[in-house]
Amino acid sequence: MIKMVAMVNRKEGMGKIEFIDYWLNIHAPLEKKWPGLKKYVISITTVAPGGGEPEYDGIAELWFEDEDALKKALESRERQISREDFLKFIGRASIIFTKEHVILDKEK
Repeated sequence: MIKMVAMVNRKEGMGKIEFIDYWLNIHAPLEKKWPGLKKYVISITTVAPGGGEPEYDGIAELWFEDEDALKKALESRERQISREDFLKFIGRASIIFTKEHVILDKEK
């Protein structure tokens, strides 16, 4: 499996509640249409124990079977549509591609 991870911040002037609502209810339905997408998780950051604002507003994780599936998704029309929408509510993003090495998974 290969995973695309995006650490994101909302656009300047956008409130956190508006950002979360847009991401979950407008953007996510577009992004989950990417071909070959196996799993899609959005994590919204919270204040850390002891206080302090997080560096990012949230993280998106998108799983694909392999690099070919990821490449096909990134070249798709569905990705282009979600990319255009992404620019409407994201101010800053750091995107990385990873191969997972599961060390512990007590859910399975």
